[in-house]
Amino acid sequence: MVYYYPIFAQKQFKNILKTNLISPMAGAFHLNYERKINNKFSAQIGFMYGGNPFLNISGFENNYRSNGIAVTPELRFYIEKQALKGFFFAISPRYKYFQLLGNTMPFYQTKAHYSSIGAGLLVGYQWLLDKKISLETYLGYSINKGQLTIISGTQENFNLDYFRNRGFRVGFTLGIPF
Repeated sequence: MVYYYPIFAQKQFKNILKTNLISPMAGAFHLNYERKINNKFSAQIGFMYGGNPFLNISGFENNYRSNGIAVTPELRFYIEKQALKGFFFAISPRYKYFQLLGNTMPFYQTKAHYSSIGAGLLVGYQWLLDKKISLETYLGYSINKGQLTIISGTQENFNLDYFRNRGFRVGFTLGIPF
């Protein structure tokens, strides 16, 4: 007669839902979903909604608003033996779209749309604390191709240096594994 005994293993999480804690300081909200693919790789999709107070638009003297979205899929490679935990490298394409509105003088408004597509490389580290909370920090560099479309007003109102083809990403996230 053969007896089978159940083996109880620790629950392995395959998903993390997280938000970037730095984003609210920049007037935006990020929500990211990461899923383990295997022991070395995970995939993440990130959504951003909100403004960008770091736009440097000349002529507006900080009297402008921006509002937009960004979508960032990501493929992560974890150095250690367990994805979702430890040191990682990532490649991430990104799409951004912003509406810009500003007042250059009384009763005169300039409106524009800015959209870009690009890709970046990230390096970061993610901790799982008591398997109930995830913390992550990352830093990355990206190249982008963007287009500024003037709806009303003139292009001279915009400092096109901001709309250059490179940038940095930095983040500190708090998440819930499940």
